[in-house]
Amino acid sequence: MMKASMKLFGLLFIISYISVSYTDLHKESRENPYPFVVSIFSKNCINNSNYGTGFIAKHNGALFLITAAHVALLMRDESVIQICNSDLSQKTINLIDIVKDRNINWQVHEIADMAILEIPKIETYFEVHSKHAVSSEKFIVNKYSVKIGDSFLHVSYPLANHLSFGNTTVFTPYVFKTYSINYIMKRPRIDNPNIISAQISVSPCSYQGSSGGPLIYSQSKSDDFQIVGISHGSTREPQFNNTLMSIFTPMYYFFDIVERK
Repeated sequence: MMKASMKLFGLLFIISYISVSYTDLHKESRENPYPFVVSIFSKNCINNSNYGTGFIAKHNGALFLITAAHVALLMRDESVIQICNSDLSQKTINLIDIVKDRNINWQVHEIADMAILEIPKIETYFEVHSKHAVSSEKFIVNKYSVKIGDSFLHVSYPLANHLSFGNTTVFTPYVFKTYSINYIMKRPRIDNPNIISAQISVSPCSYQGSSGGPLIYSQSKSDDFQIVGISHGSTREPQFNNTLMSIFTPMYYFFDIVERK
């Protein structure tokens, strides 16, 4: 009886944790305050593995699509991005239609799980890109900026079938409330333990499909924010397969890539 009660308590705790950690944009507002965050996936995805999140940014007059390197390496010629506009209307764009010379040439960081794809200013798509793009001036570049207990928002498009909540009939990003568990530290990458990179550890907020989504330090207004990093993945407790924490790649790695170009 005691074991059954403990299991019930644990289940109720998980449900309550999810309910306070997730914000449903559609219920709270008829607008999407983060239209620069996009869903990115391969049309020929196998077992939902070729699926992630990205966001559109502008830097020195150029436009970029930013995501995790392990997501970018799965995106081929048939890949698409889906944009939820601020008014909740949708737009689907083939990646191959918006890159130079129809060549999807991702620039991948040498050690960090981050990749960028430059988007030329093609007239047909320029309006939607320029309107949604977030300025790189909002990227946090201070390597000592994250403190234990700092509160953040993680915005992404996780696979709906991995979630037990939300309105799956409406295409909007999920917003998860989270907080930092530690300072920025160097750790082995989850997808390649032989590579060491700086990482941000926060309370669990990442699901399959979230990789590449931004970690946002938000002020009181939706347009007053800074981007701290992008989702890399989650660590799990092996015996019970419980998520221990979510891991993010610091945003300052973006500047390493563009300066190398």
